[in-house]
Amino acid sequence: MALLGEAIERVCADEGLCRVNYEILVNTDTFLHAHVFPRYTWEPADRITMPVFRYPDENWRLPAYQYDDARHGALRLRIRETLELLTRAERGHDHHCEDATIGRIVMEPFSFLSGNLRGWSSPTQDGEHAWVYRAPHYAALLRDHAPHLIGFQEFHPSNGDDVAPALPFHAWELGCECDTEQYTPIYWDTRRFGLIRTDSCWLNRWRTVKAVDWGANHERAVTWVELMDRQADRIVLVVNTHLDHISEPA
Repeated sequence: MALLGEAIERVCADEGLCRVNYEILVNTDTFLHAHVFPRYTWEPADRITMPVFRYPDENWRLPAYQYDDARHGALRLRIRETLELLTRAERGHDHHCEDATIGRIVMEPFSFLSGNLRGWSSPTQDGEHAWVYRAPHYAALLRDHAPHLIGFQEFHPSNGDDVAPALPFHAWELGCECDTEQYTPIYWDTRRFGLIRTDSCWLNRWRTVKAVDWGANHERAVTWVELMDRQADRIVLVVNTHLDHISEPA
């Protein structure tokens, strides 16, 4: 029940979810059963602090409020997949909780590559070191080493077309834009990792606003993904950023 609530929290976080209500009952249905209700910031002010059963009867009976696979099937699938990942992680944690050292040893190694592409550079700026000349060599490096996880900096969206053939099994999260079309994306091998959730924010006091702060020379951002390691049933948090080189506070 708690894992289901956590799965709902993760999947519905961007929909205005503010909390989850849990109920265990034996009333009209004379057997023990549970209800898990997500609650949202957009609910009417006179309802949001009250039990969901205070909503009018039509909210429970009209077709407009009923589950429909065409409208809700994708959401249901995401919740189910997230619940399965959390369940496997919980079982893996229980199995190894008596000895954290053993838990670390059991986890299969994985490879990580981090690279500043300077992918926006042109021959006018960088001459023979411009991205157009480096791209084939970088793609060959990725193809030869096939890292499970990759964090790029100074990544231009067009760079994705250059590296995509070398990463046929990788999914990716682009993150927030910095300067002009520069990003700090994360790539992960979907054969090894399943996505739980991902997000990005700017590195400033406001986080949701693209702005320079703390004396930096450009906007800076951080991208993160939470992944399930399919080989170890462990959750892995991957963070990628590009810190400023001028301002110490930034």
